[in-house]
Amino acid sequence: MNALRTAGELWRKLSAREQRLAALILALAAVLVCVVALRRAWDRIEELDSAIMLMEDAIIESAHQISRREAVEAEYGEVAAQHSSAWSAAEILDRLRNEMYRLAYNVPSPLNEAGVADRVENDSGLLVNLPELGEGVLEDSEEGFREYRIGVRISNVPLHALINYLERLQASPQSLRVDALEMKRNFLDDKVTADIQITRIVVDRTEAPWTYFARQPEQWVNKGCQITAASHAALGSEGVVRVRASGPKGACYVPVTLEDGGAYELEFRAVAQGAATVRVYDERAGRNFEGEAQLSGDGGPHGYRIEFAVPAQAGPFTVRMPFLTLETPDSEVLLGGIAYRRKM
Repeated sequence: MNALRTAGELWRKLSAREQRLAALILALAAVLVCVVALRRAWDRIEELDSAIMLMEDAIIESAHQISRREAVEAEYGEVAAQHSSAWSAAEILDRLRNEMYRLAYNVPSPLNEAGVADRVENDSGLLVNLPELGEGVLEDSEEGFREYRIGVRISNVPLHALINYLERLQASPQSLRVDALEMKRNFLDDKVTADIQITRIVVDRTEAPWTYFARQPEQWVNKGCQITAASHAALGSEGVVRVRASGPKGACYVPVTLEDGGAYELEFRAVAQGAATVRVYDERAGRNFEGEAQLSGDGGPHGYRIEFAVPAQAGPFTVRMPFLTLETPDSEVLLGGIAYRRKM
């Protein structure tokens, strides 16, 4: 009050001109403060807008990655079925012969789930004459693959049919490579005879396919949590669960039966708020396996992978994975794309 009284006395002592000048200065000062505040607010809005755009781009890209992943895994499974370190040279030749005969038909017979045609011949007619196969040579490598080289002759076929056949060989899931090609044209017509050197690559070590699970809330064992189905653009529209703590802390897990020991890996994507950790728990030993994932609590989508080693044991056994613990009452986690596989 004293300050206001003093300011009022000073104001009355000023002349009318001085009062107008002081009012103008105060008005300009107020305008300046407003301009500075608005400028800072505008800069902050631009920063937030840029951050939102970056986040939207990341979410869209993550959604595209997830939508492509299962298709890629399916394609990889078809190729992986065509490789085995246990095959002998005779088995590789037999599979190669069937594949080359299958592709020689106008409409190749489809492959079954194991990547093998149930029958090679069909009624569509031949695109090229059945190839003549020479003697093959199997070469081992220390880099995780073997190469089976063989000479092939295709006689008296139109050039366009031969080109089509070579394209089929290159696209075959048996990982075929054309190393050399020699063509001879007949004098009396437009047909050619081709001698082809083909290499089949057989991978000695293949990765097991991913097993997706934990897609529904009823699959989870609840220990102080609220578990509901959800969706998130960066995690996929299906198979996403939302986990909230219903007390000071919470935990939940999915019991999974593994058939054998060895090295495994667990992969998932998560959006977390608050402190949360994912582990893998060994029910038989009563302890966690080595390796865990501390979830980033920034509310953004992140991918995680946990590798753990299971000792060799007789018969199937159960583990808890993912074993999710929520450390604070306000913790909330969205989980999607949960899968595991045994490392070969």
